[in-house]
Amino acid sequence: MILLRLCLLAAGLLAFACAQANTRIEVLGDLPAPGEKQIAEGLRLGDLLAQLKVSPQSYWLGASWQRLSLTQDQQRLKAGVLFDLIQLQRLALLQQKPGLASAAQRLNEQVRPLPVTGRRIYPLDPLAVELNTAHSPKLQGGGSPDLPASP
Repeated sequence: MILLRLCLLAAGLLAFACAQANTRIEVLGDLPAPGEKQIAEGLRLGDLLAQLKVSPQSYWLGASWQRLSLTQDQQRLKAGVLFDLIQLQRLALLQQKPGLASAAQRLNEQVRPLPVTGRRIYPLDPLAVELNTAHSPKLQGGGSPDLPASP
């Protein structure tokens, strides 16, 4: 009986620790206090940006929102694009179209070094965020909004 209670207690503590880990995000950029933040469950991006007191001089056009959960899907997409470009190049060579083969090779060379960031496209313009706060996406642990300073 005691062993069962200890196991249940350990499972509860582990579940609590996992839940706490999932509600932490890292906020980067031109902010009064950048770094890791504990967020409430179900907090929306617009609400977070309102809480952070982002500098009006921040470079909103350069702002981004990365999510670790998106990197695996984006890595697969990148691999698929590179595969298709290689296939296009081979097909063009078989059909004796050197211009198309060369273009596919150049595009492959441009895409290959690009990083997979987990970036999710969402307009981070202050006015758009303020007007759409209730409809902004919910944050999950492992996310990272980056609001850089103006260049």
